Amino acid sequence: MRRSVLTIIILIFGAGLSSGLTAKEGKSIRVAVVLKAKGNAFYDSILDGFQERAVHHGLKTVLHYGENEDDWEGQIKFLIGSLASFDAVVLVPNRSEKFEEVLKELHSSGKPVVIVDTPVTKGEAHVLTTISSDNRLGGSLAGTFMSNQLRVEPSEENCLVHFSGNSEAQTHQDRNRGFLDVVRREHPKMKVYTFNALSDFETAKSIALENLGQIQKCYGVFAGSDTMILGVLDAFESNNLREPPILVGYDAILEVQRKILESKITASVQQSPADMGRVAADSIAAATQGADVQKRQIIAPRLAVRKFQLDLLGEKELAIVSPKIP
Repeated sequence: MRRSVLTIIILIFGAGLSSGLTAKEGKSIRVAVVLKAKGNAFYDSILDGFQERAVHHGLKTVLHYGENEDDWEGQIKFLIGSLASFDAVVLVPNRSEKFEEVLKELHSSGKPVVIVDTPVTKGEAHVLTTISSDNRLGGSLAGTFMSNQLRVEPSEENCLVHFSGNSEAQTHQDRNRGFLDVVRREHPKMKVYTFNALSDFETAKSIALENLGQIQKCYGVFAGSDTMILGVLDAFESNNLREPPILVGYDAILEVQRKILESKITASVQQSPADMGRVAADSIAAATQGADVQKRQIIAPRLAVRKFQLDLLGEKELAIVSPKIP
């Protein structure tokens, strides 16, 4: 499998924010890593990338998960109730607009916050840096790929199925908007059936089981996370039914890459969450040295698809591409 090289694009919005955090000799900087929920390979990859660089920088991880992908209250409760247990924060927020007050308190306490994956819409002034993917572009890549495939795949009904993650989170709002904008522009008469599954495997599978007949009639399915597209696929496989011709996920986790190579899933948007975690650790380490950190750091997504090599018939390999967005 060819390893992709992702370009990290740094966008500067104003001057970097200096945290005031400094490393004390002989004492590790304790970093609260607050993730959305357990059991999601995307967040596990963020954690893996962070811990890889944390070892290098001598950072100590204090880990917390939300109960589910909408448990923003639990995340805030942890941050407020455990304030004395950490010196800095890496936060993947479950809501974009709910953290302004706690971010203000953390900033006042001299505890820098790095937002990862899901930008906040309120309180960004109190954040050291935001590290994310361009989710609207990612949704557009999925929409462009799906649109191109629609021209060659037959279907009983002129429709698509869309599984959304948490519709209150900015990341999923952007993915949804990017995908739907392309589909509506390129196929204005296309019906799109949208289901909300909170990026949860079992929820997506349950919804798919309840709507198998409708989903079978459509060209394909786009899910805003790989956990959901795997749930949809499992609903079909557990009933010994053939899945829709086009299945597109989001995150390109290892299990989905395997499914792409097996031609079970067609494609997935790749964000490189491990890189986000690495950049988060590097940003906190820079802050401990008194260095300014860029306010916003964005990793450009690309699309993971199966590549066919005519000169090596039968060999399976992933290709990482960037479809042209009209």
